[in-house]
Amino acid sequence: MKNVVLITLFLFILIACKPNLIKYKTGHFPDSPINLQEINSEFDDYNSDLNIIFCKPLLSFSSNRETDRGTFDIISKTISFSWDQESGIFNFEHDTSITWYSDLELMIDSSNSTYNELGPYTYGYRYPENCYTQVYLYSSDIQGNYNIYYSYAKSCTNYEETQYSFANKISFIDTSSNELYPSFYGENIFFHNDEWEPVSEKISNMIYCSDKNGQFDIYEANFDPNSDLINLLSINEVQNVELLDINSLQDDKCPFVNGKLMVFASNRAGGFGGYDLYYSQKIDAEWSIPTNFGSNINTEFDEYRPITILQHGFDNNLMIFSSDRDGGKGGFDLYYVGIHQMIE
Repeated sequence: MKNVVLITLFLFILIACKPNLIKYKTGHFPDSPINLQEINSEFDDYNSDLNIIFCKPLLSFSSNRETDRGTFDIISKTISFSWDQESGIFNFEHDTSITWYSDLELMIDSSNSTYNELGPYTYGYRYPENCYTQVYLYSSDIQGNYNIYYSYAKSCTNYEETQYSFANKISFIDTSSNELYPSFYGENIFFHNDEWEPVSEKISNMIYCSDKNGQFDIYEANFDPNSDLINLLSINEVQNVELLDINSLQDDKCPFVNGKLMVFASNRAGGFGGYDLYYSQKIDAEWSIPTNFGSNINTEFDEYRPITILQHGFDNNLMIFSSDRDGGKGGFDLYYVGIHQMIE
């Protein structure tokens, strides 16, 4: 009986002293930029798009790797992110185990041509309630200057097959100059990366950049938030757009909005050299004076096309951008870094 008591006591102590494997309950993206080495090449890889982090998402981006530094195509790679709650390490890797062909990959492949395709952007929503539409936007110079195009895949429970539409040019903004990098936003629209869709479907604005005034500036187009997005994108009449006050005398490009946070690239005066990354927040219906992300992210080289993602369970946000800084694989490389929680 004594031995049984001693064994029981030993097991109790052993269990009580067992370390808690969940040491880090809250995730944290790295504070310094990390090269996406498994994705990058010796060529130029930039202008990325990503709507979710986990569940093995598809990262799409522009690259001239397939044309040996010639024209840019949009390519995609399945990736895998993981957060180790025991070590506190956030890890990334290229996942080659996925073999099925998605609607997004079909739309990406259909967009590529012998010309340049830049700046992929995707958005998914449900309208009407029994239908899911995935919209894919990009810019191409197939007609000389860069115009914004969109494709979509629409699946409804009462449809036998998915409806597709490819390479539709957006005509409601001026197409006589270069228009690139569209991004949607509206009230309470956040890109949560543990969900396949934004929280809200009420799109009221589209941000993009254009050089119609001689340099690249950021513009904003207004939408009817109660209309279907595909109907809005198919409007043929040129609409009035607003030149934002955040623009400078230099180039302001690559805007991306998530919630009330806009990030963009600019070579305005006061930066660290070349293009730097800036952010602006929507406060009382106005965009705040842009703030430079600082020397932890920006360098004397070019930092370009930032996107941000909000992930539940993390105390900061993820930002992916491209840079031609030293230490990369060559040309522009994709990097990721954590930024302060500024979206909500």
